[in-house]
Amino acid sequence: GTTGAYVNAHGVVHQTITVRSVEQRSLSYYGGPETQDSWFPGYSWTIANCSLCHHHIGWKFLPAGGERHRSRRLRRREAAASDPDRPDVFWGLSGSSVTTK
Repeated sequence: GTTGAYVNAHGVVHQTITVRSVEQRSLSYYGGPETQDSWFPGYSWTIANCSLCHHHIGWKFLPAGGERHRSRRLRRREAAASDPDRPDVFWGLSGSSVTTK
């Protein structure tokens, strides 16, 4: 994925790696999707934690609007298929939480 430094609303800098897939069972999510202060315009974020220890791992990003805007969501999916830089879902993982084997 791509690595970047992003600053949250509290001034904390997060070294973040964006990826398009994760091991789903290894993550649990806290709260609902939020669009406020999203680092990626047009996307909402949800906090992602380790499903075993509940340590903050990063965020899941989805197109903003949710199920209420299904037709818009379908249009975004079609656009994502033609624009690989606009995925339907991706994760921003905290660099300090990522390890390699």
